[in-house]
Amino acid sequence: MTSMAFDTSLIQQAAERLAGYIVRMPVLDAPQLDEAAGCRVFVKADALQRIGSFNIRGALNKMLSLDQQSLDRGFISYSAGNHGQAVTASASMLGRPAAVGCRRRPRQSSGKTAAGGEPKWFFKIRRLSCGRRFATR
Repeated sequence: MTSMAFDTSLIQQAAERLAGYIVRMPVLDAPQLDEAAGCRVFVKADALQRIGSFNIRGALNKMLSLDQQSLDRGFISYSAGNHGQAVTASASMLGRPAAVGCRRRPRQSSGKTAAGGEPKWFFKIRRLSCGRRFATR
């Protein structure tokens, strides 16, 4: 098994890339959880994030680390859940196209985000190989 050293500079780089794009989340005290756990517990209020989930930090951080040519190609997600919403919201914030693949078209509310990101298209995928073919177009 390979061991990776923890590098806090990677966290700092991500924080610098994300500054101004996402909501800085408050960390809240949780006295009832403290008591139940027998230690101090902090709760990060990610429900206050633009899409109501932490996923936007990862999606946007990845997009912001890409070169211009990669950004210009746009993005595809095979998820109509939090990850798909994070991809579409992040792409929208950067003015890039996004598509969401799923087995069936999601409910009307899925795919819409507080950031206004909405995928350009939904496409139906029966097998992952179909999604790969779509991505190469």
